Amino acid sequence: MVKPPFEDMSKLSNSAREAVDIFWAADTGCRPEDFNTDAVDVVVGPSQEGREYAQFFRRRRRLQIICSASIVDILRNATHDQAQDAIFDVAFVERALRGRIDRVLGPTYLGYLDALDSDRQDPNVRLLSRNDMCALNDMRESVTAQDLEYSGLDPDQLIVIAGYFIDGMLV
Repeated sequence: MVKPPFEDMSKLSNSAREAVDIFWAADTGCRPEDFNTDAVDVVVGPSQEGREYAQFFRRRRRLQIICSASIVDILRNATHDQAQDAIFDVAFVERALRGRIDRVLGPTYLGYLDALDSDRQDPNVRLLSRNDMCALNDMRESVTAQDLEYSGLDPDQLIVIAGYFIDGMLV
């Protein structure tokens, strides 16, 4: 259940909202316009090296569930004719996937900052630079191996990373 369920999109420009929709549609196996549809859809996601998984992603009026092929029928049966609020509940996920999952991660909040709106910038958030690598390494060392794996942070990645700092510490 690890995809972001709560998003504050009200402050974003139309182009930023569109970019977010395009990104999440591609990631969750639907079309951007599907997020405006009252629906629950269960789709098979990419293989995770033989591991079973399910990711529940709630966006506007849609609940998109991406899971391993081995549990797609279980989730389709469990979610059939169920309300989104009932499905998007940790207890529901635990019951539906009893014996198939070790733990549920989430729900998780995901916020966005529109680059076009500089008045809303949080001074604690900034893009990391080479000068922040020690802080990034300290954060990596302070979390469990599983949390680090789920973070998507690859030690060798050369992409732009934003960080949130509290009292000079990357959290």
